[in-house]
Amino acid sequence: MSQALSYFRHITTIPRLSKKEEKIRAFLVDWACDKWYAYVIDTVGNLVISVPKAWTASDEVVILQAHMDMVYVQTPDSTIDFETDPLDIYEEDGYLRARGTSLGADNGIGVALAMSASEYPNHPPLELVFTIDEEAGMSGVLGLDFSLLHGKSVINLDNENDQEICISSAGWIGINLEKQLDFEETWAPLSALSIYGMKWGHSGVEIGENHGNAVEVLLGFFQKTSTVLGVADIQAGTASNVIPSRVDTIIVISDEIQFRQELSEYLSYIRTQFDCPDITFDIEKVQENRRVITDAQALFRHIHAIPVGVMKMSEKITWLVQTSISLGQISIKGGRLKITYLARSSKNDELSELVERVERHFLDLGFAVERDRGYPGWQEDPEGMLVKIISTEISRVTGNPPKIIALHAGLECWALISGLGTWATAVSIGPVMYDIHSVNERLEIASVERMEHILEGVLKRL
Repeated sequence: MSQALSYFRHITTIPRLSKKEEKIRAFLVDWACDKWYAYVIDTVGNLVISVPKAWTASDEVVILQAHMDMVYVQTPDSTIDFETDPLDIYEEDGYLRARGTSLGADNGIGVALAMSASEYPNHPPLELVFTIDEEAGMSGVLGLDFSLLHGKSVINLDNENDQEICISSAGWIGINLEKQLDFEETWAPLSALSIYGMKWGHSGVEIGENHGNAVEVLLGFFQKTSTVLGVADIQAGTASNVIPSRVDTIIVISDEIQFRQELSEYLSYIRTQFDCPDITFDIEKVQENRRVITDAQALFRHIHAIPVGVMKMSEKITWLVQTSISLGQISIKGGRLKITYLARSSKNDELSELVERVERHFLDLGFAVERDRGYPGWQEDPEGMLVKIISTEISRVTGNPPKIIALHAGLECWALISGLGTWATAVSIGPVMYDIHSVNERLEIASVERMEHILEGVLKRL
Protein backbone atom coordinates (compact mmCIF):
# COMPACT_ATOMS: atom_id res chain seq x y z
CA MET A 1 0.00 0.00 0.00
CA SER A 2 1.20 3.52 -0.77
CA GLN A 3 2.17 5.72 2.17
CA ALA A 4 -0.47 8.32 1.23
CA LEU A 5 -3.21 5.68 1.20
CA SER A 6 -2.06 4.41 4.57
CA TYR A 7 -2.27 7.92 6.02
CA PHE A 8 -5.66 8.49 4.39
CA ARG A 9 -7.13 5.32 5.84
CA HIS A 10 -6.17 6.56 9.29
CA ILE A 11 -7.58 10.04 8.56
CA THR A 12 -11.01 8.49 7.78
CA THR A 13 -11.17 7.27 11.39
CA ILE A 14 -10.98 10.85 12.70
CA PRO A 15 -14.11 13.08 12.82
CA ARG A 16 -13.40 16.37 11.03
CA LEU A 17 -16.52 18.44 10.56
CA SER A 18 -16.03 21.99 9.36
CA LYS A 19 -15.34 24.27 12.34
CA LYS A 20 -14.64 21.16 14.47
CA GLU A 21 -11.18 20.15 13.27
CA GLU A 22 -9.62 19.72 16.72
CA LYS A 23 -9.16 15.95 16.46
CA ILE A 24 -7.57 15.89 12.99
CA ARG A 25 -5.30 18.80 13.93
CA ALA A 26 -4.20 16.95 17.08
CA PHE A 27 -3.40 13.88 14.99
CA LEU A 28 -1.27 15.96 12.61
CA VAL A 29 0.54 17.65 15.49
CA ASP A 30 1.37 14.25 16.99
CA TRP A 31 2.64 13.09 13.60
CA ALA A 32 4.83 16.20 13.25
CA CYS A 33 6.26 15.68 16.74
CA ASP A 34 7.05 12.05 15.93
CA LYS A 35 8.96 13.25 12.86
CA TRP A 36 10.69 16.06 14.77
CA TYR A 37 9.13 18.66 12.46
CA ALA A 38 8.47 22.16 13.77
CA TYR A 39 4.85 23.29 13.72
CA VAL A 40 2.73 26.34 14.51
CA ILE A 41 -1.03 26.67 15.02
CA ASP A 42 -2.20 30.15 14.12
CA THR A 43 -4.94 32.09 15.92
CA VAL A 44 -7.81 30.72 13.80
CA GLY A 45 -6.69 27.10 14.00
CA ASN A 46 -4.68 26.50 10.82
CA LEU A 47 -1.64 24.26 11.16
CA VAL A 48 1.72 24.94 9.48
CA ILE A 49 4.33 22.16 9.62
CA SER A 50 7.89 22.93 8.50
CA VAL A 51 9.80 20.05 6.89
CA PRO A 52 13.55 20.49 6.35
CA LYS A 53 14.94 19.74 2.91
CA ALA A 54 16.51 16.48 1.85
CA TRP A 55 20.29 16.89 1.57
CA THR A 56 20.56 17.20 -2.20
CA ALA A 57 17.52 19.41 -2.78
CA SER A 58 17.07 23.11 -3.51
CA ASP A 59 16.79 25.71 -0.74
CA GLU A 60 13.61 27.25 -2.21
CA VAL A 61 10.65 26.56 0.08
CA VAL A 62 7.60 24.89 -1.51
CA ILE A 63 4.15 25.07 0.09
CA LEU A 64 1.92 21.97 -0.02
CA GLN A 65 -1.61 22.91 1.02
CA ALA A 66 -4.80 20.99 1.85
CA HIS A 67 -7.80 21.54 4.12
CA MET A 68 -8.54 19.43 7.18
CA ASP A 69 -12.36 19.49 7.15
CA MET A 70 -14.78 17.49 5.01
CA VAL A 71 -18.43 17.58 3.94
CA TYR A 72 -20.48 14.91 5.72
CA VAL A 73 -23.57 13.53 4.00
CA GLN A 74 -25.25 10.22 4.70
CA THR A 75 -28.08 8.00 3.56
CA PRO A 76 -31.31 8.08 5.61
CA ASP A 77 -30.52 4.67 7.12
CA SER A 78 -26.91 5.48 8.10
CA THR A 79 -26.36 5.53 11.87
CA ILE A 80 -22.91 7.12 11.86
CA ASP A 81 -22.46 10.09 14.21
CA PHE A 82 -20.15 12.45 12.33
CA GLU A 83 -18.86 14.05 15.53
CA THR A 84 -17.69 10.81 17.13
CA ASP A 85 -17.60 7.86 14.73
CA PRO A 86 -15.03 6.72 12.15
CA LEU A 87 -16.15 6.25 8.57
CA ASP A 88 -16.78 2.70 7.39
CA ILE A 89 -14.52 2.54 4.33
CA TYR A 90 -14.07 -0.35 1.92
CA GLU A 91 -12.51 -1.17 -1.46
CA GLU A 92 -14.64 -1.90 -4.51
CA ASP A 93 -13.53 -2.21 -8.15
CA GLY A 94 -10.31 -0.29 -7.56
CA TYR A 95 -11.91 2.50 -5.53
CA LEU A 96 -12.13 3.44 -1.88
CA ARG A 97 -15.67 4.22 -0.72
CA ALA A 98 -17.55 4.71 2.57
CA ARG A 99 -20.70 2.78 3.47
CA GLY A 100 -23.68 5.09 3.71
CA THR A 101 -21.68 8.34 3.86
CA SER A 102 -19.37 10.62 1.97
CA LEU A 103 -15.74 9.47 1.93
CA GLY A 104 -13.92 12.73 2.68
CA ALA A 105 -11.27 12.20 0.02
CA ASP A 106 -12.01 15.87 -0.48
CA ASN A 107 -9.64 16.77 1.04
CA GLY A 108 -8.35 14.02 3.31
CA ILE A 109 -6.29 12.54 0.50
CA GLY A 110 -4.66 15.94 -0.01
CA VAL A 111 -3.60 15.96 3.64
CA ALA A 112 -2.28 12.42 3.25
CA LEU A 113 -0.32 13.27 0.10
CA ALA A 114 1.33 16.23 1.83
CA MET A 115 2.31 14.00 4.74
CA SER A 116 3.79 11.33 2.47
CA ALA A 117 5.70 13.97 0.45
CA SER A 118 7.72 14.84 3.54
CA GLU A 119 9.21 11.32 3.37
CA TYR A 120 10.46 11.51 -0.22
CA PRO A 121 14.26 11.03 -0.38
CA ASN A 122 14.81 14.22 -2.38
CA HIS A 123 12.71 17.34 -1.79
CA PRO A 124 13.20 21.05 -1.02
CA PRO A 125 12.17 22.60 2.29
CA LEU A 126 8.42 22.13 2.64
CA GLU A 127 5.71 24.04 4.44
CA LEU A 128 2.68 21.82 4.91
CA VAL A 129 -0.27 24.17 5.32
CA PHE A 130 -3.41 22.49 6.67
CA THR A 131 -6.36 24.87 6.85
CA ILE A 132 -9.69 24.71 8.67
CA ASP A 133 -13.24 25.37 7.46
CA GLU A 134 -12.71 25.24 3.70
CA GLU A 135 -16.09 23.63 3.16
CA ALA A 136 -18.16 26.06 5.24
CA GLY A 137 -16.80 29.51 4.46
CA MET A 138 -13.00 29.32 4.08
CA SER A 139 -12.49 31.16 7.36
CA GLY A 140 -9.24 29.24 7.77
CA VAL A 141 -7.40 30.44 4.70
CA LEU A 142 -8.98 33.89 5.07
CA GLY A 143 -7.51 34.15 8.55
CA LEU A 144 -4.19 32.44 7.80
CA ASP A 145 -1.14 34.08 9.36
CA PHE A 146 1.03 34.54 6.28
CA SER A 147 3.99 35.67 8.37
CA LEU A 148 4.49 31.98 9.13
CA LEU A 149 5.12 31.15 5.47
CA HIS A 150 8.29 31.56 3.42
CA GLY A 151 7.46 29.72 0.19
CA LYS A 152 6.34 31.33 -3.05
CA SER A 153 5.43 28.16 -5.00
CA VAL A 154 2.11 26.71 -3.84
CA ILE A 155 0.83 23.24 -4.76
CA ASN A 156 -2.77 22.92 -3.62
CA LEU A 157 -3.78 19.23 -3.36
CA ASP A 158 -7.54 19.69 -3.75
CA ASN A 159 -8.11 18.81 -7.42
CA GLU A 160 -9.89 15.63 -8.52
CA ASN A 161 -8.06 14.20 -11.53
CA ASP A 162 -4.39 13.27 -11.97
CA GLN A 163 -4.62 14.18 -15.68
CA GLU A 164 -5.44 17.81 -14.86
CA ILE A 165 -3.74 20.95 -13.62
CA CYS A 166 -6.19 23.52 -12.33
CA ILE A 167 -5.04 27.12 -12.81
CA SER A 168 -8.28 29.02 -12.16
CA SER A 169 -11.33 28.87 -9.88
CA ALA A 170 -14.60 30.75 -9.49
CA GLY A 171 -15.51 33.21 -6.80
CA TRP A 172 -18.61 32.74 -4.67
CA ILE A 173 -21.02 34.51 -2.33
CA GLY A 174 -23.44 32.78 0.03
CA ILE A 175 -26.92 34.20 0.62
CA ASN A 176 -28.72 33.36 3.89
CA LEU A 177 -32.43 34.16 4.03
CA GLU A 178 -34.80 34.01 6.99
CA LYS A 179 -38.42 34.95 7.59
CA GLN A 180 -40.95 34.50 10.39
CA LEU A 181 -43.96 32.72 8.93
CA ASP A 182 -47.64 33.09 9.78
CA PHE A 183 -49.57 29.89 10.46
CA GLU A 184 -53.23 28.95 10.70
CA GLU A 185 -55.09 26.02 12.16
CA THR A 186 -56.26 23.13 10.02
CA TRP A 187 -58.40 20.14 10.92
CA ALA A 188 -57.69 18.36 7.65
CA PRO A 189 -55.51 15.23 7.72
CA LEU A 190 -51.81 15.74 7.01
CA SER A 191 -49.53 13.71 4.75
CA ALA A 192 -45.75 13.34 4.78
CA LEU A 193 -44.29 13.53 1.27
CA SER A 194 -40.69 12.68 0.33
CA ILE A 195 -39.26 13.18 -3.14
CA TYR A 196 -35.90 11.45 -3.47
CA GLY A 197 -33.60 9.47 -5.75
CA MET A 198 -31.97 12.43 -7.48
CA LYS A 199 -28.19 12.58 -7.77
CA TRP A 200 -26.11 14.20 -5.05
CA GLY A 201 -23.45 16.63 -6.16
CA HIS A 202 -21.18 19.57 -5.46
CA SER A 203 -22.99 22.80 -6.27
CA GLY A 204 -19.97 24.13 -8.17
CA VAL A 205 -18.19 21.19 -9.76
CA GLU A 206 -21.39 19.39 -10.77
CA ILE A 207 -23.83 22.26 -11.28
CA GLY A 208 -23.50 21.78 -15.04
CA GLU A 209 -24.22 18.02 -14.95
CA ASN A 210 -28.00 18.57 -15.19
CA HIS A 211 -28.74 16.57 -12.05
CA GLY A 212 -31.62 18.82 -11.04
CA ASN A 213 -32.50 20.06 -7.56
CA ALA A 214 -35.08 18.25 -5.40
CA VAL A 215 -36.36 21.49 -3.85
CA GLU A 216 -37.01 22.99 -7.26
CA VAL A 217 -38.82 19.83 -8.33
CA LEU A 218 -41.17 20.09 -5.35
CA LEU A 219 -41.79 23.81 -5.78
CA GLY A 220 -42.43 23.28 -9.47
CA PHE A 221 -45.01 20.63 -8.67
CA PHE A 222 -46.72 22.94 -6.19
CA GLN A 223 -47.29 25.35 -9.08
CA LYS A 224 -48.74 22.62 -11.31
CA THR A 225 -51.22 20.91 -8.98
CA SER A 226 -54.48 21.95 -7.37
CA THR A 227 -54.48 19.00 -4.96
CA VAL A 228 -52.13 20.59 -2.39
CA LEU A 229 -54.30 22.65 -0.05
CA GLY A 230 -51.72 23.49 2.59
CA VAL A 231 -48.07 23.13 3.61
CA ALA A 232 -46.98 22.68 7.22
CA ASP A 233 -43.26 21.96 6.83
CA ILE A 234 -40.41 21.62 4.34
CA GLN A 235 -36.89 20.30 4.91
CA ALA A 236 -34.07 19.73 2.42
CA GLY A 237 -30.32 20.03 2.05
CA THR A 238 -27.29 18.88 4.02
CA ALA A 239 -24.91 21.77 3.25
CA SER A 240 -25.00 25.03 1.32
CA ASN A 241 -22.54 23.69 -1.28
CA VAL A 242 -24.38 20.41 -1.96
CA ILE A 243 -27.24 20.13 -4.47
CA PRO A 244 -30.25 18.67 -2.60
CA SER A 245 -31.20 15.21 -3.86
CA ARG A 246 -34.14 14.80 -1.46
CA VAL A 247 -36.88 16.99 -0.04
CA ASP A 248 -39.37 16.21 2.74
CA THR A 249 -42.58 18.11 3.35
CA ILE A 250 -45.80 17.90 5.37
CA ILE A 251 -48.86 18.83 3.30
CA VAL A 252 -52.64 18.79 3.15
CA ILE A 253 -54.05 17.20 0.00
CA SER A 254 -57.59 17.09 -1.33
CA ASP A 255 -57.55 13.80 -3.22
CA GLU A 256 -54.75 11.28 -2.72
CA ILE A 257 -55.50 9.29 -5.86
CA GLN A 258 -55.41 12.39 -8.04
CA PHE A 259 -52.33 13.66 -6.17
CA ARG A 260 -50.41 10.44 -6.78
CA GLN A 261 -51.35 10.43 -10.45
CA GLU A 262 -50.34 14.05 -10.99
CA LEU A 263 -47.05 13.69 -9.13
CA SER A 264 -46.18 10.48 -10.98
CA GLU A 265 -46.79 12.22 -14.30
CA TYR A 266 -44.80 15.25 -13.19
CA LEU A 267 -41.81 13.14 -12.15
CA SER A 268 -41.95 11.34 -15.48
CA TYR A 269 -41.62 14.76 -17.11
CA ILE A 270 -38.74 15.69 -14.75
CA ARG A 271 -36.85 12.56 -15.85
CA THR A 272 -36.91 13.89 -19.41
CA GLN A 273 -35.51 17.25 -18.30
CA PHE A 274 -32.77 16.15 -15.88
CA ASP A 275 -30.36 13.28 -15.39
CA CYS A 276 -32.36 11.69 -12.57
CA PRO A 277 -33.73 8.31 -13.74
CA ASP A 278 -34.25 7.11 -10.15
CA ILE A 279 -36.36 9.99 -8.85
CA THR A 280 -39.45 8.78 -7.01
CA PHE A 281 -41.68 9.65 -4.04
CA ASP A 282 -43.32 8.27 -0.91
CA ILE A 283 -46.43 9.62 0.79
CA GLU A 284 -48.13 8.52 3.99
CA LYS A 285 -50.64 9.89 6.48
CA VAL A 286 -49.33 11.75 9.54
CA GLN A 287 -51.11 11.15 12.82
CA GLU A 288 -50.52 14.53 14.41
CA ASN A 289 -51.88 18.05 14.44
CA ARG A 290 -49.90 20.86 12.85
CA ARG A 291 -50.69 24.34 11.71
CA VAL A 292 -50.17 25.15 8.03
CA ILE A 293 -48.38 28.13 6.53
CA THR A 294 -50.66 31.04 5.68
CA ASP A 295 -50.77 31.58 1.90
CA ALA A 296 -48.10 28.93 1.29
CA GLN A 297 -48.76 28.72 -2.42
CA ALA A 298 -47.88 32.38 -2.94
CA LEU A 299 -44.77 32.05 -0.76
CA PHE A 300 -43.40 29.05 -2.65
CA ARG A 301 -44.31 30.59 -6.00
CA HIS A 302 -42.09 33.56 -5.16
CA ILE A 303 -39.24 31.28 -4.10
CA HIS A 304 -39.61 29.23 -7.27
CA ALA A 305 -39.41 32.45 -9.30
CA ILE A 306 -35.65 32.54 -8.66
CA PRO A 307 -34.12 30.15 -11.22
CA VAL A 308 -31.29 27.91 -10.04
CA GLY A 309 -28.57 26.05 -11.90
CA VAL A 310 -26.36 27.34 -14.71
CA MET A 311 -26.95 31.00 -15.50
CA LYS A 312 -24.23 31.40 -18.15
CA MET A 313 -21.54 29.32 -19.82
CA SER A 314 -18.08 30.71 -20.57
CA GLU A 315 -17.65 32.15 -24.06
CA LYS A 316 -13.91 31.40 -24.10
CA ILE A 317 -13.97 27.90 -22.55
CA THR A 318 -17.09 26.34 -24.01
CA TRP A 319 -17.38 23.51 -21.45
CA LEU A 320 -16.91 25.76 -18.39
CA VAL A 321 -19.82 27.09 -16.35
CA GLN A 322 -19.21 30.81 -15.91
CA THR A 323 -22.06 31.80 -13.56
CA SER A 324 -24.45 29.70 -11.48
CA ILE A 325 -26.61 29.68 -8.38
CA SER A 326 -27.77 26.78 -6.22
CA LEU A 327 -30.47 26.55 -3.56
CA GLY A 328 -28.63 24.38 -1.05
CA GLN A 329 -30.85 24.26 2.03
CA ILE A 330 -34.41 25.06 3.05
CA SER A 331 -36.02 24.40 6.42
CA ILE A 332 -38.63 25.56 8.91
CA LYS A 333 -37.63 25.70 12.56
CA GLY A 334 -39.40 27.55 15.34
CA GLY A 335 -41.80 29.02 12.83
CA ARG A 336 -39.00 30.59 10.80
CA LEU A 337 -38.26 29.69 7.18
CA LYS A 338 -34.55 29.53 6.36
CA ILE A 339 -33.08 29.28 2.85
CA THR A 340 -29.46 29.28 1.70
CA TYR A 341 -28.23 29.99 -1.83
CA LEU A 342 -24.68 29.81 -3.15
CA ALA A 343 -23.82 31.93 -6.18
CA ARG A 344 -20.61 31.41 -8.17
CA SER A 345 -18.93 33.10 -11.11
CA SER A 346 -15.52 33.57 -12.66
CA LYS A 347 -16.68 37.11 -13.50
CA ASN A 348 -16.85 39.28 -10.39
CA ASP A 349 -19.31 41.76 -11.93
CA GLU A 350 -21.71 38.96 -12.91
CA LEU A 351 -21.46 37.48 -9.43
CA SER A 352 -22.32 40.79 -7.77
CA GLU A 353 -25.21 41.43 -10.14
CA LEU A 354 -26.70 37.96 -9.55
CA VAL A 355 -26.47 38.21 -5.77
CA GLU A 356 -27.96 41.69 -5.68
CA ARG A 357 -30.88 40.55 -7.83
CA VAL A 358 -31.66 37.64 -5.50
CA GLU A 359 -31.32 39.81 -2.41
CA ARG A 360 -33.69 42.46 -3.78
CA HIS A 361 -36.26 39.79 -4.63
CA PHE A 362 -36.34 38.40 -1.10
CA LEU A 363 -36.09 41.74 0.67
CA ASP A 364 -39.31 42.72 -1.14
CA LEU A 365 -40.88 39.55 0.31
CA GLY A 366 -39.97 40.52 3.86
CA PHE A 367 -36.99 38.22 4.33
CA ALA A 368 -33.96 39.11 6.42
CA VAL A 369 -30.90 38.78 4.18
CA GLU A 370 -27.32 38.08 5.22
CA ARG A 371 -24.30 37.38 3.02
CA ASP A 372 -21.63 34.82 3.75
CA ARG A 373 -18.15 36.20 3.24
CA GLY A 374 -17.29 35.34 -0.33
CA TYR A 375 -14.15 35.65 -2.35
CA PRO A 376 -13.03 36.49 -5.90
CA GLY A 377 -11.73 34.07 -8.48
CA TRP A 378 -8.07 33.22 -9.21
CA GLN A 379 -6.11 32.84 -12.46
CA GLU A 380 -2.58 31.45 -12.89
CA ASP A 381 -0.30 31.81 -15.92
CA PRO A 382 -0.66 28.61 -18.02
CA GLU A 383 2.89 29.16 -19.32
CA GLY A 384 4.46 29.59 -15.89
CA MET A 385 7.37 27.47 -14.64
CA LEU A 386 5.33 25.61 -12.01
CA VAL A 387 2.69 24.61 -14.56
CA LYS A 388 5.35 23.40 -17.00
CA ILE A 389 7.21 21.30 -14.42
CA ILE A 390 4.01 19.62 -13.24
CA SER A 391 2.92 19.07 -16.85
CA THR A 392 6.20 17.29 -17.59
CA GLU A 393 5.86 15.01 -14.56
CA ILE A 394 2.23 14.13 -15.29
CA SER A 395 3.21 13.22 -18.85
CA ARG A 396 6.10 11.12 -17.56
CA VAL A 397 4.02 9.17 -15.03
CA THR A 398 0.75 8.75 -16.95
CA GLY A 399 2.03 8.74 -20.53
CA ASN A 400 -0.34 11.54 -21.50
CA PRO A 401 -0.06 15.34 -21.38
CA PRO A 402 -2.36 16.90 -18.78
CA LYS A 403 -5.39 19.03 -19.40
CA ILE A 404 -5.09 22.62 -18.15
CA ILE A 405 -8.43 23.42 -16.53
CA ALA A 406 -10.45 26.11 -14.84
CA LEU A 407 -12.86 25.13 -12.06
CA HIS A 408 -16.38 26.38 -11.34
CA ALA A 409 -15.85 26.01 -7.61
CA GLY A 410 -13.80 27.59 -4.91
CA LEU A 411 -10.20 26.70 -4.18
CA GLU A 412 -8.03 28.25 -1.50
CA CYS A 413 -5.38 29.24 -4.06
CA TRP A 414 -6.79 32.74 -4.54
CA ALA A 415 -6.33 33.59 -0.84
CA LEU A 416 -2.87 32.05 -0.74
CA ILE A 417 -1.75 34.10 -3.73
CA SER A 418 -3.28 37.24 -2.25
CA GLY A 419 -1.58 36.72 1.10
CA LEU A 420 1.82 35.63 -0.20
CA GLY A 421 2.18 38.49 -2.69
CA THR A 422 2.41 39.09 -6.42
CA TRP A 423 5.50 36.90 -6.90
CA ALA A 424 3.77 33.76 -5.65
CA THR A 425 2.41 31.11 -8.02
CA ALA A 426 -0.15 28.41 -7.33
CA VAL A 427 -1.69 25.40 -9.04
CA SER A 428 -4.03 22.65 -7.89
CA ILE A 429 -3.55 18.92 -8.56
CA GLY A 430 -4.85 15.69 -7.05
CA PRO A 431 -5.83 12.06 -7.66
CA VAL A 432 -8.98 10.83 -9.38
CA MET A 433 -12.17 11.00 -7.34
CA TYR A 434 -15.83 11.14 -8.25
CA ASP A 435 -19.08 12.43 -6.73
CA ILE A 436 -17.52 14.39 -3.89
CA HIS A 437 -19.88 15.72 -1.22
CA SER A 438 -22.15 12.71 -1.78
CA VAL A 439 -22.69 9.17 -0.52
CA ASN A 440 -21.34 7.98 -3.88
CA GLU A 441 -17.95 9.65 -3.35
CA ARG A 442 -15.09 7.36 -4.36
CA LEU A 443 -11.32 7.60 -4.71
CA GLU A 444 -9.34 5.71 -7.38
CA ILE A 445 -6.60 3.80 -5.57
CA ALA A 446 -4.20 3.55 -8.53
CA SER A 447 -4.40 7.31 -9.12
CA VAL A 448 -3.20 8.01 -5.58
CA GLU A 449 -0.07 6.00 -6.31
CA ARG A 450 0.39 7.87 -9.61
CA MET A 451 -0.02 11.19 -7.83
CA GLU A 452 2.68 10.24 -5.33
CA HIS A 453 5.11 9.61 -8.21
CA ILE A 454 4.07 12.88 -9.89
CA LEU A 455 4.50 14.91 -6.72
CA GLU A 456 7.85 13.29 -5.94
CA GLY A 457 9.12 14.15 -9.43
CA VAL A 458 7.89 17.75 -9.16
CA LEU A 459 9.53 18.33 -5.78
CA LYS A 460 12.80 16.88 -7.04
CA ARG A 461 12.85 19.50 -9.81
CA LEU A 462 11.80 22.55 -7.81
